[in-house]
Amino acid sequence: MTMRRRLTEPGKACGFTLVEVMIVVVIVAILATSAAPMCTGHLKTARMTEGIAGCGTIRTAMQVQRVRRGGKYPVLSDASGDDLGLLGFKPGELKGKLFDEDSYTVSSTETTYVISATYDGQTYSINHLGEEIGDFTVQ
Repeated sequence: MTMRRRLTEPGKACGFTLVEVMIVVVIVAILATSAAPMCTGHLKTARMTEGIAGCGTIRTAMQVQRVRRGGKYPVLSDASGDDLGLLGFKPGELKGKLFDEDSYTVSSTETTYVISATYDGQTYSINHLGEEIGDFTVQ
């Protein structure tokens, strides 16, 4: 006696029925629609990472200027682009893949500042205390 068993009877086709395939397609579609919003949020965060790093670079420059000026920040009113040269940046130094000098703005008084990076409708802002402000924060 042999231990082998036939999976199908001779002459009978094996495979999936149309109903089984449709059920699998529906399940995959439900999983894809629930995962898409999560991926979109992560993509925005990943793209904004370059802007966050740029804000950190500008923040360091502000701290250096504060030391050079005897404890006072340079007074800037929505400085961006070429105005960032006042902080010691050379043209193109802040240029990245998604962000350039015009993507950043700096507003400051002698005692406070706010640095912002904007991309695709999202703005990341940080103040002199290191607090994130605005509609985009790192989670």
